[in-house]
Amino acid sequence: LNPPSQTSGGSGPWRK
Repeated sequence: LNPPSQTSGGSGPWRK
């Protein structure tokens, strides 16, 4: 599971 990240808008995978 990948917690939300600020790089993806705060509601997406850590690294896409």
